Amino acid sequence: MSASEQAPTVTSAPYPNGSLYVGDLRQEVGESDIYDAFKECGAILSVRVCRDVKDQHSLGYAYVNFQTPENAQKALDTLNGKLLKGKPCRVMWSRRDPTQRKSNEGNLYVKGLDKSVTLIHLQDVFSHFGSIASCKVQTKDDGTSLCYGFVQFEKVEDSEKALEAGNSDKEQFSSLGSSIVIKSSSLSSCVATISMTLTPMFMLRTLVRSLTLLILRSSSVNSVRSLLLSS
Repeated sequence: MSASEQAPTVTSAPYPNGSLYVGDLRQEVGESDIYDAFKECGAILSVRVCRDVKDQHSLGYAYVNFQTPENAQKALDTLNGKLLKGKPCRVMWSRRDPTQRKSNEGNLYVKGLDKSVTLIHLQDVFSHFGSIASCKVQTKDDGTSLCYGFVQFEKVEDSEKALEAGNSDKEQFSSLGSSIVIKSSSLSSCVATISMTLTPMFMLRTLVRSLTLLILRSSSVNSVRSLLLSS
């Protein structure tokens, strides 16, 4: 393994090349740290921490390419949430198609988590609704929980089931905290929320404001024009 190795090719399900994404890394975590942590799961072909092209500082994520998909699956099952330099890392299959990741489809925002809730705990609770693509508890640099996180499902319909359960039966989420709130954080939901704020009254106020500015500007132009003509 060396720093000059190429990043493993990202694949989509069923992930035949054994490539994993490792995120939420501290700046000081390097290839050797990741290699030492993941080598127990099987033969590793390459490890690469992605870095800024200008100053080479870590971007906080890396790719690990295992020799077999079975070894990669073992790492996913056992090392997701493992502490690297004191901070839990997030492990997931890497993907060639970024469509779902960019749109955030199937992604849920979960707030009100107890400080003791870990990535693994959060994943265990939500995995009852379907296969999870990514799970994360947001933390400070020192690893202290910020009491919210994200869960992204492989299938949008599974996220909808979890969201419905969160609205109708919060008892099954009680182990995560006493005041759990679950919301969709998909792009489409954000657009819908914005659209809902564009009420007729809001639009009318915006129109009146725009017309007022137009009149004021027109008056100023006419005043200047009159002054020039009279001189």
